Amino acid sequence: MRCNYSCAYCESYDNTQPTNFKTISEYETALRYLVEHFNTEKLKIEILGGEPTLYKQWTEILNAINTLGARATIFTNLSMPTKTLKKRIEQLTPKKCINVSWHTEFADHATMVENIRIIHESGHLNCIDILADKRSWTQVVKAYDAVQHTEVASLMCIKDEAAGQKQIIKSLVEYTDEEMQYINATHQTRANSGITTIKLTDQSTLQLNGLGDFYKHNMTNFKGMQCEIGQQRIHIKPNGDVFPSACMLNYEKACMGNLYKQTIRKPLRPVTCPFDMCACGPDLRITKYRGNRYD
Repeated sequence: MRCNYSCAYCESYDNTQPTNFKTISEYETALRYLVEHFNTEKLKIEILGGEPTLYKQWTEILNAINTLGARATIFTNLSMPTKTLKKRIEQLTPKKCINVSWHTEFADHATMVENIRIIHESGHLNCIDILADKRSWTQVVKAYDAVQHTEVASLMCIKDEAAGQKQIIKSLVEYTDEEMQYINATHQTRANSGITTIKLTDQSTLQLNGLGDFYKHNMTNFKGMQCEIGQQRIHIKPNGDVFPSACMLNYEKACMGNLYKQTIRKPLRPVTCPFDMCACGPDLRITKYRGNRYD
C-alpha cells in the first residue's frame, strides 16, 4: 500500500502501514497455491499498489507468475531512474506485462517518456493510463501527445475515491464536454487492451475496450443485479487477506480467507450489488445479470 507519490485524487495507498513484503520463496509458494485454487489455463495475476516497484524484486515475481503459466502484469507509476529500469528489464521474461499509470502531478515528463520508450521497444509495455487531472490539463495533453505513437495510451477519468467509508467510489470528477470528448477520443485510438462483450436486454451485444468505454456508454451502475464476485476474480490485500472484489474491501465480513495461510474459499452464491457506481476495471468485468442466469 505504500507509494512514493501522494496524488491529491488517490486513496489507493497508505504510507502509515507496514510494507508486508515477503521473500521470493514465500511469494512463489503463494502463487502456486493461487494457480491451483483457480485451476484454469487463463489465469491473470495483476500486481497493484500503492507503488509495487518499491519492492526491489518485482521482476522476479513477474517471472515466477510467468513460469507457472499465468499471465503476469504490474501497474506502476514508472518513476524509477532510467538506469535502474534498464537493469530490471534485462531480467524480465514475460512480454506486455507493464501497465503504466502516468500521474502528471508528480511525474517528471522527460523521465517518463524515456522509460516508456525503453519498455515499449523491449516488448514489455502493455498499456499507458494517463490520469486526466483537470488542474494540470495542459500537462496531461502533453503527456498523451508524447506517447500516442505507442497505440496503447489513453486518458483515464479520475474517480472520487473519498466518497465514503463503505463505498470506495461514488462518482467521477466532473469534466467539461470538451474534456470528455478529448478523453473519449484517446480511447478510440488505443489498441485493444482487453475486449469485454456485454449482452443487452434486447439480446444485442456491445463490445467495450477498456475502462474508458464503460464510462462512455454509461455502463457503471449495476445496483440490484446479481454479481459473481469471488468466482472469476479476487482482490488480495498486502497482508494476504482475500476479498471477492475491490468494492468489498471495506467490508471485513466479506473476507474469503488468506492467501499466505492457504485458506481461500469461494462464495456459494452470487451477491446482489448494493452500489450505484462500479468503476474498477476488474470489478466491471465480473459477470453480472438480472434474475436467474440459468433460466
